[in-house]
Amino acid sequence: MLQIITNFWTTRAVYVLAKLGIPDLLKSGPKSAPELAGLTGMHAPSMYRLLRALASAGMLQTEADVRFALTPMSELLVTDAPGSMRSFVVSELGQEHYPAWGNFMHSIQTGGIAFDDHFGMDIWQYFQQNPEDAAVFNDSMSGMTAVVNEKITSLYDFSRFNKIVDVGGGHGGLITAILKANPQAFGVLFDAEQVISGARPKLEAAGVADRCAAIAGDFFESVPAGGDAYIMKWIIHDWDDEKATRILKNIRSKIPQNGRVIIVDGGKERSAREFDQLLTSAGFRFLYFANAPAASRSASGRYPQSLAISSAHAPIRGAIVSNNARASAAVRVSRFFAANPGKVKCQRDVTSNTQPAGGMSGSTCSAPAALSIKRSAR
Repeated sequence: MLQIITNFWTTRAVYVLAKLGIPDLLKSGPKSAPELAGLTGMHAPSMYRLLRALASAGMLQTEADVRFALTPMSELLVTDAPGSMRSFVVSELGQEHYPAWGNFMHSIQTGGIAFDDHFGMDIWQYFQQNPEDAAVFNDSMSGMTAVVNEKITSLYDFSRFNKIVDVGGGHGGLITAILKANPQAFGVLFDAEQVISGARPKLEAAGVADRCAAIAGDFFESVPAGGDAYIMKWIIHDWDDEKATRILKNIRSKIPQNGRVIIVDGGKERSAREFDQLLTSAGFRFLYFANAPAASRSASGRYPQSLAISSAHAPIRGAIVSNNARASAAVRVSRFFAANPGKVKCQRDVTSNTQPAGGMSGSTCSAPAALSIKRSAR
């Protein structure tokens, strides 16, 4: 019980470690507390206590000469490490999300969003007014999703599509991964103007800018036309059914009859029945739901993840495997749990929903089908 009560002490220490960039300073080798205090402008005795506390939690290693070195966990906080979690830690544990969690009681009492109540605005308005925090948040999503993007492209065959529209795609990590794996395809990255402006250089650096248009807009108003596949990762779970339906209807108005919608979700987990109702209300036909947890590791090989797959088209052959590996908190945590803590109660354990909602035959339907790849809650 004491460990549970005091866990937030450790997470706050991890935030300070990441915020100060100490893992970057240790990348070249072990350093002492006075050295690190001098490099960061901190109080040396207090720095020493911080580093000892983090060493006791496995975040750092203590050398014989009272210097501190990185461990596999803290290497994930190095800024340029593959799948770096530094920005995610800073965003979730120390900036806009942390005070929202402090207002968690509001959500339990009212069902409202603690973030909105605390800041007097929703998170997107907050980011518009605080561009530096928005930049950290966007970087955190790019770092966190690198591993997930790799798993999505391995679980789902995008080779059938000519043009793929990534709705709310942030800085383009997912569409970049898809286009690199499918050189025949063209992409469209669609997000708010302040996000797209930061995405274009990343598309160019990734070498896909010539095959991917970057378009700014509001998915509550409209989405780009012309795609035969529309993908949304960690978008639908951010919104209640009314707003989620509005997004889906906008896609429905642009997608061709044989088009596909692919949803990668987390946060507000919907069951097969809830997805059926949501997609039907937007003009899609939900064909089947099948859980397919699959374990993988990050590029650095240090933490597992699991995905659950529900489909509205045909069974994903060869992708359904069984694995009992428990996803680490770093992967399981939703980017919106803190911003929308009232939605935590809406999670579902979907592991038992393995029966098709519309049969496994993959028969032709009159409305475009939708497929959902959902992050498992376990």
